[in-house]
Amino acid sequence: MTVVGRLMCLCGGLVLLGLSVSATAATLNVAPVRVALAPGETSATVQVHNSGDRIAIMQARVFKWSQAQGAADQYDPTRSLVVTPAVFSIGPGQMQVLRVGVRAAADDNAVEQAYRLLLKEVPPTKLGEGSGLRVALQIDMPIFVLPASAPTVDAEWHAERTGSNALQLTVENHGNAHLQITQLNLSAGGEALGLTDSAPSLMYVLPGQSQTWSLTTQKPLPATGQTIDIAAETDRGSRQEQIMLGS
Repeated sequence: MTVVGRLMCLCGGLVLLGLSVSATAATLNVAPVRVALAPGETSATVQVHNSGDRIAIMQARVFKWSQAQGAADQYDPTRSLVVTPAVFSIGPGQMQVLRVGVRAAADDNAVEQAYRLLLKEVPPTKLGEGSGLRVALQIDMPIFVLPASAPTVDAEWHAERTGSNALQLTVENHGNAHLQITQLNLSAGGEALGLTDSAPSLMYVLPGQSQTWSLTTQKPLPATGQTIDIAAETDRGSRQEQIMLGS
């Protein structure tokens, strides 16, 4: 996967008034795009390849990942996982191998543990002459430590009609592992409702948590008390749900 995301200006409070500047950024390919450690596994590797045209100095950190209803995802410092090297320099065309390790392997986790690996470019202390506007790269990827028993997802879906073309979709995950929704389609009476471009993608619901998303449909929703059909593609396979619209 080629990642050029979360670009941050390194020039402070720069105001551009009729000024033409060039912007440069590192281009990194990361594989795999997420890590899953099975029970008893203590480490995994992540390959970072620089396909850009300049050297990038990167900092790697691991955070505990948690969710709470109605709040943004929470990233907290952790000592349960470590990543090495923590700081590295990677030149054009070069590859760096990162090792993610569990400090104390646990074979009896009842519930999957979720973490995020954050790769952040270290800003240069001084921009070279003629380098233009320099932007920094930040990459964020999930790491899962799987439960001792087989991963299961027990998802409960709810929908609340908030307007003629608007609803809030809530998914409660009663299982012991995460659910990732990669594609979502809504229909009513056999007719696709369509979602606007503002619909979220790659939606995660961690075990024991619930998440709510505000969605806008291209066609009007049925009245409150009527049903809609949901077809979802997830990392656990395809799911078909029929749910009643609440108010």
